[in-house]
Amino acid sequence: MPKEKIIASGDLVVAPVPFGIGSYYAEWGDTLAKLQQFDASTILIGHGPVQHDWSQAARVQRLLADLVSRVKAEVAAGATLEAVQKKVTLADWKQTLAGDDQQAQRAFDAYFVQPAVERAYRQAKGDALN
Repeated sequence: MPKEKIIASGDLVVAPVPFGIGSYYAEWGDTLAKLQQFDASTILIGHGPVQHDWSQAARVQRLLADLVSRVKAEVAAGATLEAVQKKVTLADWKQTLAGDDQQAQRAFDAYFVQPAVERAYRQAKGDALN
């Protein structure tokens, strides 16, 4: 709704922690960059409170770039999936996004870290994904 400056992001933006199941992480970040070009003052996100600025989208975009960068560096160094999963825990991001909320921390691990690190590894290796 351009006149009203309202946009719906769907699950591209979720708060407090994103869902990373079955995603293409570099492309997701690129899509968020394009979405942020819209002059919106109300952002209806997929899950969580209505947003009135792009700060959550920007955080998710930085998280995605960091995930991709960390995983690619490990793959370039010859790390196995198991080694990457042990090293790329994104604990700093868990604290940033979930804070001290135990439920949000568990959600971050289960719905973002676990699926995202493995899939980002496979993407970095060039494995075919459905």
